[in-house]
Amino acid sequence: MSTTPNSATRKAQEALGLRLRELRKDAGLTGRELAAATGWHFTRVSKLEHGVQAPSNEDIRLWCEACSAEEQIADLIAQARTVESMYMEFKHLGDTGHALWDLAVRQGKAEQEGAARLASAVAGHTETYVRSRAMSGIKLASLTMTVGDPQEAVIGAQALKDARSLRSRRAADDLRDLARRATVFERIDEVDELRHDIRNVLAAS
Repeated sequence: MSTTPNSATRKAQEALGLRLRELRKDAGLTGRELAAATGWHFTRVSKLEHGVQAPSNEDIRLWCEACSAEEQIADLIAQARTVESMYMEFKHLGDTGHALWDLAVRQGKAEQEGAARLASAVAGHTETYVRSRAMSGIKLASLTMTVGDPQEAVIGAQALKDARSLRSRRAADDLRDLARRATVFERIDEVDELRHDIRNVLAAS
């Protein structure tokens, strides 16, 4: 069975988090005790263990020192870099997808390639990289709205969900552009609902 980009990235993050959790348990520490030893809020420990947040090299060092497992530092950092390299791959897809968006929308070229790259970027980014996922998702929705099937552009709903947590002028500008492109198809119920949701997100930002 094939593995989607999102599930591959998620599994890699979760595997790293599992190793961190096992180190903590082997050291006989609770999450709050490890947080106290590292100077973190206890919720940070949970986020790292569940792969919601990616650890920095310093995070790994502090974690291993608190667990008296310094010999694990180098290997865990190498594993974290593997996860980071996966993120960079999807970031590259998103960046090139954004560039192809201009060609597709303004010159009618490379529509499918641009959409494919943006879709792969959206699929590859997990909750750890929600900003990148939101930016690519908004562009994918506006591209689909312009040169594809407007009803399929409701994929922008996930991007809107992600964008609610952002404070980004660029994201806001892209959302306004998506709303403008959707105006032509406002009689389609799904598109009209998307425009309504965009207004709500922008009003709250």
